[in-house]
Amino acid sequence: MIIANDEDDDVDDDDENDEKDDNDDNDDDDDDGDGVVVVVVMMMMAMMVMMMMMLKMMRRRRRKRMMMMIMMMMMLLLLLMMMVMVAVESMMTMMMMMMMMMMMMVVVVVVVGGGGGGGGDGGGGGDDNDDDDDDDDDDDDDDDDSDDDDSDDCHDCHDGDGDDDDYNEMYTDIISII
Repeated sequence: MIIANDEDDDVDDDDENDEKDDNDDNDDDDDDGDGVVVVVVMMMMAMMVMMMMMLKMMRRRRRKRMMMMIMMMMMLLLLLMMMVMVAVESMMTMMMMMMMMMMMMVVVVVVVGGGGGGGGDGGGGGDDNDDDDDDDDDDDDDDDDSDDDDSDDCHDCHDGDGDDDDYNEMYTDIISII
C-alpha cells in the first residue's frame, strides 16, 4: 500500500510539471503574437505613408480616386491578415501571410507606378504618360476627361494650384477611418 501511494505522488508531480510546461509554451506564443501585431501595424503605417506620397504626386482627380480605392482595399486586407495571424499563432502561416502581403504590395506599386492603372494611359513610365496627357488636355478638354465639370479643376492641378483642399479632405478621411 505504501509503495502504491508513492507512485501516485510521483504521477501527480508529473502532471503539475506538465501544466507548468504548458503555461510556459503559452507565454512564448503570446510574445510571438505581440511581435507580429507590432510588425503588421508598422507595415500598415508604412503603406499609408507610401500611398499618401503617391497621392501627392498624382495630378489628376481620377487617379486620386483610384489610389484611394486601392489604399482602402489594402488596409482592409491587412486588417484581415492581422486578425488571422493573431488567431492562428503558428509561425508557418504567419510567414506565408507576410510573403503574400509583400507580393501584393509589390504588385500594387508596379501597377500604379507603371501608369497602367492610370485610367487608360497604358503601360510604360508614368511620367511620360503624364506629359502626354498634359498636351492632350491643352488641345481639347473633352477628349480624355470623363468628368466634364472637372476640366477646370484639372487645369488648376497642372498649374500646381488649387487641388490641395481635396488632398487634405482625403487625408482627414483616412485618419478618421483609422
